[in-house]
Amino acid sequence: MNSDVNTSASQARRFASREWREEIIGVPAMFMAFGIFLRYPAPYLLERTVGSESGDRIVAVTAGLLLLFALFVAFRFLTQATREPGVLWSYSSDHFRIGTWVAGSAVLAALIHAQAALLAQALFVLSVILWMMYLRWLIGMAVRERLQGGNLNGTVFLSTVATQSIVIAFMVVFPGHITTFLPWLIILNVFGIALYWISFALVWVAGAFRKPFRQWVPQNNITHGALSITMLSAQMIEESIPGSLPYFHLVIQVAWVATALMVVGSLVYEVWLVAKCKIKLLNFHLGNYARNFTYGMFFACSYYGYRYPHPSIMKSVLNPDLLLVLAFVVLTVNVWELSQQLSGVVFRKAGIRLAETL
Repeated sequence: MNSDVNTSASQARRFASREWREEIIGVPAMFMAFGIFLRYPAPYLLERTVGSESGDRIVAVTAGLLLLFALFVAFRFLTQATREPGVLWSYSSDHFRIGTWVAGSAVLAALIHAQAALLAQALFVLSVILWMMYLRWLIGMAVRERLQGGNLNGTVFLSTVATQSIVIAFMVVFPGHITTFLPWLIILNVFGIALYWISFALVWVAGAFRKPFRQWVPQNNITHGALSITMLSAQMIEESIPGSLPYFHLVIQVAWVATALMVVGSLVYEVWLVAKCKIKLLNFHLGNYARNFTYGMFFACSYYGYRYPHPSIMKSVLNPDLLLVLAFVVLTVNVWELSQQLSGVVFRKAGIRLAETL
C-alpha cells in the first residue's frame, strides 16, 4: 500500500499531467505541421478558392489561435520544468524529438512575422537559444555513446530540420540583413546537410535499410521532410546570392527528384501497411504530426521551386492545378489528424466519467 502511494506521489511530482506522461516532448510537432501548412499550402489554397484578401485574413486569425495555443504549451513546459526537468531533457534516443522545439518556434516566428514583427523576432531568438541547447544535447549524446546506429528512427533527422529552420526563419524575419549574414546562413545550411547524412547513416545504413521498414513509425517520413526543408533553405539562399551557380542549382534539382520519390514511396508503403493491417488507420499518435509536417514541407519546397527565378525541374513537372491538389492533400492529413486527436480526447474523457460513475 505504501509503495503504491509513494509511486503515485512520485509520478505526481514527475509529470505536470497524466496526459503528458509519454507525449510531452513531442507536442511542438503540432506547431511544425500546422505552422508550415499555414505558411505555405494554406495561402495558395485560399487564394485559389476564396481570394487572396480573404485568405490572408483566415490565415492571420488561425495563426493567432495557434500562437495562443503555443503560449499555453509553453506554460505547461514551464510547469513541467518545475516538477522535474529530466522528463523534458534527458540523454535518451527518444528525446531526439526535442528538435521539434527548435523547429516549432522557428516556424511560428516565420508565420507571424507579417502581423507581429517584434514578437516574431523574439520567437526567433528563442529558437536560436533552443537550437544551441539542442546541439549541446547532441554532443552529450555522442560523448555518452548513446548514438547507436540501427537502433534509431527518423526523429534523428530532426537535427537537420532544426538547423535548416533557423536559416529559413532568419531569412523571413530579418530580410534586410540577409546579405550581411549570408556566409553564416550558407555555413548553417551546409552543417544541416552534414547532419542529414550522419542521420541517414545512423538510421538507414546501420539499419541495413530493412530494420526501419520492419519497425516503421510515422517519424521515418522525416527522412524526406529533412531533405525538403534543406532544399527550401538552399533555394532561398541561392535566390539571395548574386550571379549564377549552375552546380549548386543542379544539386537542388536532383534533390527534389529524390525527395519526390521518397514522398511517393513512403506514402505507398504506409498505405500498404494499412491494407495489410500492420498499422491502424484510426490510430492517433503525436508522432503522426511529423508525417503531416513532411507533406507540408514538400509542398513548400516544390512551390518555391515552381515560382523560382531560375530554370527548375519543378516547373516542368508541376502546374497550378497539381500544386492545388498537393495543397488539398496537406490540408486533408492535418484535418484528419486533428479530428483523430480531438475525438480521442472526447472519448477518453467520456470513458473516465463513465468509469467514475460506475
